[in-house]
Amino acid sequence: MVRATAAQAAEAKAQRRAAMAPICPTPTSDGNARRIAGYLESAPPAAGLDVLATEWERLDDGARICRGKAN
Repeated sequence: MVRATAAQAAEAKAQRRAAMAPICPTPTSDGNARRIAGYLESAPPAAGLDVLATEWERLDDGARICRGKAN
C-alpha cells in the first residue's frame, strides 16, 4: 500500500472540493444577506416568518460549508 504525502492528500482534497462545487448551491451574497436580514427585522410579525428565516440561514450555512467557506 502506498501512502500519500500530506501535499498529495491536500491536493486530492482540493480536487474533490472543486469537483463538488458545481453541484453545491450558491451561498447568498453578503449584500443580499444584509437586505434579507433587514427585511426580516422590520417585517411585521407573520406566522412562519421565524421558520422561514431559520431555514434560510440553515440552507445558506450548508451552501457555504459545501463550497468550503464555513463561517
